[in-house]
Amino acid sequence: LVFYGLDALYAATGWSVLKILRAATGVYIFFYCLIAMYKFYGQGFIKTAFKYFILLFVCSILSALVLGIFLITAYFQV
Repeated sequence: LVFYGLDALYAATGWSVLKILRAATGVYIFFYCLIAMYKFYGQGFIKTAFKYFILLFVCSILSALVLGIFLITAYFQV
């Protein structure tokens, strides 16, 4: 929510500080999820990082697949 709030404020005001804060928030979320997985599962950091990047890769592939399906169905409905 903070990320999207900063994005909306940047769009409304155009202040470059908000753009930097938005980028920092995105980086924070990326590392926060990695550290949260590390603490929750209690495994080694390298093993957790490997699983985290596999999870990110699979989520990216699935998101691209869903987007492709959406675009194909939207194209044929028009």
